[in-house]
Amino acid sequence: MAVLLFFISFTVLAKDEAPKGGTKIEANATKKYEDAEQSPLPLPLPVRIVEEPTQSDDAKSRADHASSNEDQDLQAQQSMASSAERQLVATYVVITLSFFGTCLLIWTVVETRKTANAAWHSVRIAGQGISLARETGEKQLRAYIGITQTSVSEDKTTITISVRNSGQTPANNVRGHLNWHWSDFGALLPEDFSYPDYRTSTQVSNTAVIPGTDTGLLFQIDPAKLEEVKAGKISLFIYGHLDYRDAFGKGRETTFCYHVVPREGLGVVIAWHEHNECK
Repeated sequence: MAVLLFFISFTVLAKDEAPKGGTKIEANATKKYEDAEQSPLPLPLPVRIVEEPTQSDDAKSRADHASSNEDQDLQAQQSMASSAERQLVATYVVITLSFFGTCLLIWTVVETRKTANAAWHSVRIAGQGISLARETGEKQLRAYIGITQTSVSEDKTTITISVRNSGQTPANNVRGHLNWHWSDFGALLPEDFSYPDYRTSTQVSNTAVIPGTDTGLLFQIDPAKLEEVKAGKISLFIYGHLDYRDAFGKGRETTFCYHVVPREGLGVVIAWHEHNECK
C-alpha cells in the first residue's frame, strides 16, 4: 500500500515539472534564431586573379589565332561565294551560246535541205530536159514503117502488102503477121474484137528497109474465100501487124486492118476505121 502511494506521488511530480523544462528549451531556441537573423552577415572579400606573363601571352596568341582563323574562314566563304557566282554566270553564258548555236545549226540544216531540194529539182528538170531532147531526137530520126499498097495476085493465091520506111534511119528485122476473119455477108467486126494472132497466120521476114524505099511483104491466101467474097456469101477482113527494130534498138509496131469488099474482078481492099496505127 505504501509502495502504491509512492508511485502515484512520483508520477504527479514528474508531470508537473516536464512542461516547465520544455518551455524553457523552446524559448531559448527561439531567442537564438531571432538573434541570428538580426546579426549582420560578413561581407565577401574581393578576389583578383593575377595571370603570369607567359599565360597572358598564350591567351593573347590564342585569341589572335582564333581571330585569324575566323578571318580566313570568312575570306574562304567569300571566295567560294564569288566562285559560285562566276560559275553561275559562266553556265548562263554557255546555255545562251548553246541555244543560239542550236538555232544556227537548225537554220543551217533547213537552208542546206532547201539547197539540196533545189539542186535535186534542177537535176530532175535537167534530166527531164535531156530525156525530152533524146526522145524528140529519136522521134525525128527513127524509122517509121507504113503500108502504101495492097494487091492480090491474078491466081488469087497471094496478097502483097507494100511497106515504106518514111523515117531517117533503117528499120531492121521487119516481120509481118497476117490474119483472116470472116463472118456472114454484111456483118462487120464486133466492137470488142481483140485482133488476135492465129496459128495459121503467115509471116514473112526482110532484113531491113532503107529510109525512103518500098518493100513488098507477100502472104498466102485461100482463093476459095475470095470467091465467096465475090459471090456475096461472106464478109472478109484481113488484119495484122508489122514488127521491126529502129536504129536505137527499140522494138516498133505498125498495125493494119482491111475490109475486102466484093467488086467485079477480085474485089477491093479498103482500110478499116481502126487498128491502123504506127507505134
